[in-house]
Amino acid sequence: VPLAPRLVFPSIGEPGCLVLCTDAAREEGAGLAGYAPVEVGGTLCFYYLEARWPSAILEALQLNRISMPAGEMLTMAAMVVASVARLAAVSHVVAFTDSDATRATIASGASPAPQMNAVAQWMLAHVEHVQFLAVHQAGVRNCAADGLSRDAVSKVLGEARDAGFRVERLPIPEGFWELCDSMLELPPAVRVTS
Repeated sequence: VPLAPRLVFPSIGEPGCLVLCTDAAREEGAGLAGYAPVEVGGTLCFYYLEARWPSAILEALQLNRISMPAGEMLTMAAMVVASVARLAAVSHVVAFTDSDATRATIASGASPAPQMNAVAQWMLAHVEHVQFLAVHQAGVRNCAADGLSRDAVSKVLGEARDAGFRVERLPIPEGFWELCDSMLELPPAVRVTS
């Protein structure tokens, strides 16, 4: 976490401020996805990331061995790290998610849930210079990210092209799938006993 954060978070549209949206799904054939609409040198670019969960991770999500909030946080981490790697000038990220637990983890930089905390630490280690503003967005308003995480990838990308965006797929960050595998070794939540 930056030691000298700005007192005023930059407005959307200011140089260095990236806006992105993410979604994760766990039904058969679903996966993780996110996008960031950006203007680069006068060109509108739609950077996106999408992948289907490997079968072991999908099964763990479906059985809640990996919590769904952790799945959402994994998705956010992948999108943030991939976007910042592609756009080196990013200093601030406004992150929209339909997971309130993900929003809270990003806002605080930590979580009491071991899986969420591990993902947050991985993400922050990869983007140490970036400051975050996390925003909860209801799932019904998260249509493009939802479509990318499910079976509407070509529809979402077609709409982006029709709107004048150049579309570019971001690669899954190095070490991400190993991070997903490590979730199987962590409890989804802290168990409190009295």
